[in-house]
Amino acid sequence: MPYLDFPEDDISVFYKTNFSMQGDVPLLDRSKRTVLLLPGTIFDVSSGLINQFNDPQLSDSYNLIAFDLRSAGKTICSPCELRDSWVDAALLIKCLVRLQFPAVHVFAPCVLSIHAALRMALLWPDRILSLGFISIQREEEEEWVAEAWRDLVQMLTTAPNLETQEEAINEMLGHTFYEGLPLDQQDRWAQYVETQYPPARTARFLDFTLTVFQRTNLTPEQMAMIKQPVNIISGDSFVCPRADAENLHRQFVNASGGAQLHIIPNGPEQLYFPRPFYPTVNSLYVTFISELASPPAGPGEPSSLYSGLQGLARLMHDPRIAERDSNKVASFSCLTLEKREERKTYFTHALTAQQGAFDPVGPNGEMPRKFSERHLQQQIKQMQQMRDMSRRPSGTLDSNWTAGVKVSTNHDA
Repeated sequence: MPYLDFPEDDISVFYKTNFSMQGDVPLLDRSKRTVLLLPGTIFDVSSGLINQFNDPQLSDSYNLIAFDLRSAGKTICSPCELRDSWVDAALLIKCLVRLQFPAVHVFAPCVLSIHAALRMALLWPDRILSLGFISIQREEEEEWVAEAWRDLVQMLTTAPNLETQEEAINEMLGHTFYEGLPLDQQDRWAQYVETQYPPARTARFLDFTLTVFQRTNLTPEQMAMIKQPVNIISGDSFVCPRADAENLHRQFVNASGGAQLHIIPNGPEQLYFPRPFYPTVNSLYVTFISELASPPAGPGEPSSLYSGLQGLARLMHDPRIAERDSNKVASFSCLTLEKREERKTYFTHALTAQQGAFDPVGPNGEMPRKFSERHLQQQIKQMQQMRDMSRRPSGTLDSNWTAGVKVSTNHDA
């Protein structure tokens, strides 16, 4: 499998391409532009970006590369107490530098990828040619929504069996995809969550979720420094409201050519993945980058991790940052002491709690049942119960047989 090993960062990053590699040297088609595809929320590049890698609009006309982020997909790492979106951005740039990539266009769906892409554009502007943001999530969650997510995280990380895990995933499906996800795509996503983030891997799950919950927005002054062309493609729903997409759009005051905004009615959070929506997303994105002028050749050497760290020190008005080791991506962390301590506390507890905890993957790598089979098995069980009842003498029926049947209390005419 293709991996980039960074022992100084305690991580091996998995990546996927639509072109051949010769060792760590990409055999790019230099006549094509290169697109960095970033993963969405709670998904990896192998499954989550399948509809981009398999779409001829993208795969036939562009060099495509994607990296699994920390604690996601096939990337191998331990939880990182210093992780934030600045660290994620530095890791992605470090991968591009290792592979000697030219400047790239960025396709960034959902919150973590969007926050990382913004920081890449700020610290390494010569390496980022354009920014495509897909699915702008609500920045300020209502308290009941935040509480519901905390309950789901608790259910998922403490599930004693597959049935409880599936209950949590069923709730997450409605929040993430609404009703528009076909069964086979439900199975693909559910299996990813079940096998990536079971109770036996709680620390890995928290490394991801804490980074989402602890995120901070760039300041208006920092947003004004972004000068790359920007294209925003988002839904108009509770999780991804039009107003939040419009607010982000207004902040790109210096984007080259003016930032574009496309709203897809009723689009779910993971807009780039469901079969009813991804063709529109891909088409809008391809139209955007195909109309961009080819960039002029950059003068001298491209920006480095070192120059990025110097830039971060200036942005944060903290010269001490410039003294850190730029070869380690954790040096880019801007987490407050309080948030670092919060992560440390959670990880310490999780690493203990996950010992002997439930894992749906069998000892020989057996995968759990398909998520859709859960409903089929329930239907078979209900049909068996109905057959059993039909065989019983009518005189033996009493009120006990109704146990577990949900009675409607809706008396509307």
